[in-house]
Amino acid sequence: MDADFEERAKRILSDKIRKEHNVNLENTKENMKIRKASEQKRYREYYNIDPYDKNNYDLVIDTTKIDPEEAAEKILEFVKKKQ
Repeated sequence: MDADFEERAKRILSDKIRKEHNVNLENTKENMKIRKASEQKRYREYYNIDPYDKNNYDLVIDTTKIDPEEAAEKILEFVKKKQ
């Protein structure tokens, strides 16, 4: 699952569980950049892959403008086609 950077930042900022680390939108975006760099380093070190390279996945769904139910439908469609 993916969404554009701005939408992801807004969703994270609205998540009450992560609230203490994300006090405003700019702070949230900075935290996201730090986390991305950390994940890229770790995945390269352990698995020699970039977890943000969409070519590593069988299915990528952009959830920027769709709700969870629509995302679930896309997943089910993909699985049914694979059977």
